[in-house]
This record gives sequence, C-alpha cells and structure tokens, in this order.
Amino acid sequence: MGRRVVGRIILAAAAVLATATSVHASGDAEPAVPAPEPAGPVRILLHGDSVTQGSAGDWTWRYRLWKHLTASGEQVDFVGPRDDLRDGSRAYADATFDRDHAARWGMAGGALDHSVTELMAYVPDVVVDGLGINDLRTATPETAVARAVERVEQARAVDPDVDVVLWRLPQTWRPGVAAYDELVAQAVAALDTPRSRVVLADVATGFDRAVDTYDTLHPSPSGEVKIAAAVADALSSLGVGTPYPRPLVTPVAGPTLLPRLTAARVDAVGTLRVGWTVPEGATGAWVELRDVVRDGPWRRVAAATTLTTASGSATVPGLVAGRRYELRVRALKGTVASGLTSGTAAVAVPPPGRVVAFRAVGRSGSVRLAWTPVARARGYEVWRKADGSWRRVARTQDARLTVRQGRGTARFRVRATSDAPGAWSATRSVRGLSRD
Repeated sequence: MGRRVVGRIILAAAAVLATATSVHASGDAEPAVPAPEPAGPVRILLHGDSVTQGSAGDWTWRYRLWKHLTASGEQVDFVGPRDDLRDGSRAYADATFDRDHAARWGMAGGALDHSVTELMAYVPDVVVDGLGINDLRTATPETAVARAVERVEQARAVDPDVDVVLWRLPQTWRPGVAAYDELVAQAVAALDTPRSRVVLADVATGFDRAVDTYDTLHPSPSGEVKIAAAVADALSSLGVGTPYPRPLVTPVAGPTLLPRLTAARVDAVGTLRVGWTVPEGATGAWVELRDVVRDGPWRRVAAATTLTTASGSATVPGLVAGRRYELRVRALKGTVASGLTSGTAAVAVPPPGRVVAFRAVGRSGSVRLAWTPVARARGYEVWRKADGSWRRVARTQDARLTVRQGRGTARFRVRATSDAPGAWSATRSVRGLSRD
C-alpha cells in the first residue's frame, strides 16, 4: 500500500491506542494519552466513462462498491466533479450512497473533460481509472495504454503518494481489448512503487457479454457486481476495505424500471390493443399475458425493443373468443428485463358472433342443417325442441350437419362455441314424419 494509505492506517491505530488506559494494581486508571487528529475517510476518485457513470435506472457499480466498503467498516469518501447519470439524470435505482465521481458517457483518455491536474484538486488518496474502451474506437491498444500511463504520471506530479487502480477492460469481445488488457497489466507492473502503488483490477475475468451487459457494452446488475468486486479486491490490496465476498450475489436481476399500463382493450375479432408508459432509462417493453380460465403461466406475447419515447403500444391478435385473460407490461433496458412489472389488467374476449343464414331442410327421414361459418368459433352446438323442451343433439366443428328427422314438427337452432358460446341463430321448424 502507498504512503498515504499507510499513514491513515497508522493514524487510525494510534488513535485507538491513545484512547486506551493503563490500570494500576489498585484499579485506578491513568489519564488517557491525548489522541492524534483522526485520519478521516479514504478519498477515492472514480475516473471513467459510461461504464462508471451509468444511466437512468442503474444502481451503477459505484453503488455496489460503496455498499461493500461501508459494510466492511471502511470510511471512504468518493470525490469528483459530478454526481449524476447519463445526460444529467439522477434517476438512480437507489441513490442512498456517495455518488461523487469523475466519469462521463463517451469520455476517452484522449479527450478528458477535466485534466488530471484539475481532478487532483479533489485530493484523492486513490484514483480508480476505468477509461480505455472509448479510446479503442480510434486509437491502438498501445496508444490507449500510453494514455493511461500518462494519467498516472500526471497524478503523481501533483501528489507523489497517490495510489492508482487501473483495470483490465471487461469487453474482451471488442476489437483491441484483449491486447489492451495484456499491455495494461504490464504497465501496472512497471509503474508500481512502494511509495505510490499502482495495482490492477481484473474486471475482465468471468465477465459474460450475454449476462453481464444489457447492450454488449454497459453492465447489467450482475456486471455491476463483477466490476465492483474486482475494484474492491484491488483496493483491499492497498489496505482499503476487504476483498469482495464470494460467491458473488446480485440482489436484483434486472433494472428497477416500473412501467404503467395505460390501455388494454379487445375488439370484436379478438385483437388485444395495449398501451403503456415506461420510466426514464427504459429502452423497450414486453407485454405478458396469462389465461385466467386455465390458470396459465405468464408468457410474453409482444415486444417493443427500440422505444424512443416514454410511451408505447402493441397489438396482440388471435385471442380465443370468450376467454378471460390478465396482462401486464415489463420494461427493458437493452436486453435485460426489469424485475418489476406494471399492475395487471383483466380483459374478456367477446364470444364468437351469432350464427346467420341458418337453414333446415327435411328430406327422406332426415334433416339437413347448414349455416355460414362464424369467425373465431371453435365449434357449434345444435339444439332441437320437440315435445316442449330444448335438447342438444350434436356438437360439430363443421358448418353443416344431418340429423334424424323424427316424428312431428321439430324446431332447430344453433350457436357458435368457444370458451363462451355465441348468440343463438334464428329458429327453423321442420315438419317431421306423420304420427299415424
């Protein structure tokens, strides 16, 4: 650990010793030795780009690191000129942490918002430098690492005792990153001195593009935890805090983006129309539906994955006539779904329409029935009234049927069926065989 951090640890230990009292055999206590001035918290400057700054709806890895350090009993003070998310947003998933930082979306080591000399005015004990991925868009890995080395030298020019954490970039699938990570590890080994430590945070190992990012670049909640863990491990090697506990645990799997359902209606032909609004930070939404009648599971039935406004809509055709459903909306950030959903809405699909053009013709001891097929019908029920009461005589999926005629006059009617039946057709009478 560097001289600055070592000095703080010594001061803290001296303060503890100074408050102790020695006890004589008689039990009398000697006056305590005056305690030295407290060392104060370790000041940490988090210097980076969008990965460090985050955007609306994120916890950020800064939050995860802060919670870990404070839980381990370390007194820390994050310092820097900003405390926001992308575009000035302050819509953190949880804003109860020290949010100060020196990171901005899109910033590169070759185009800093503030010079290192200016940032050193915040008097950091440790600089955590996560820049580099944006440099690789236009610069070689060698140039990007040279810029990181220059930032270390500039920090030391202001404070020869400052400690620095550089990291291996986690986006190993991007061009130039593997070479950068190898070179930066070599640079760290060359820069490290007993007076001013430079250590490596191994952010890259175990970082999974499919799980740990929401857009192949920016960290999902699990990615935030992995970055925070790697930085915490590096800081612990400097005497700041403890290593991050393993196995790593992500308390919530997705962003805390709570959408609101604004419309849910089904038209006469079974098409569901859904409207919603999503909070700042959401880039898409899913519509989820469940069959209430059959107590079915929730399933995704529609998605809008490129929202550019806070509101959206979707249509879901082909719902079963007469069936009852519940629906809800879930917000997305990139490919990661929020763990929260809107409230649910219940919708009932209208039953199939009324049978029309119903015909009944008696011939040679039988009755031929026919009608126009009904949209969305899953079948039909044919009923006959004879001897004063209606009875069902058949179920069919065809729009025609032949039944025995019977004696006397009979009346027929038919209705379409699905989860709920449609309206009855007109009644048709057929004179049957003579009773003589």
